[in-house]
Amino acid sequence: YMPSGTAVANFNVATTDTWRDKQSGEQREHTEWHRIVLKGRLAEVAGEYLKKGSQVYLEGSNRTRKWTDSQQIERYTTEVHCVEM
Repeated sequence: YMPSGTAVANFNVATTDTWRDKQSGEQREHTEWHRIVLKGRLAEVAGEYLKKGSQVYLEGSNRTRKWTDSQQIERYTTEVHCVEM
């Protein structure tokens, strides 16, 4: 929870695309990991019902935020701020 009392949930979700290589005929796949941010009631529902391996439908927008690590280096993280689950 945030100091204001708003619930927040942060977790990672993997999406995997699979296809058959046209030249070799081999099946290929590529996995991407996405950092998810939920707030309010969505965060509460996620905390109650989601567990590792759960399939979930999410809608939101990408947001990139800047932060400074422990060595004072500026870093950027892209997150999906969800409005539907």
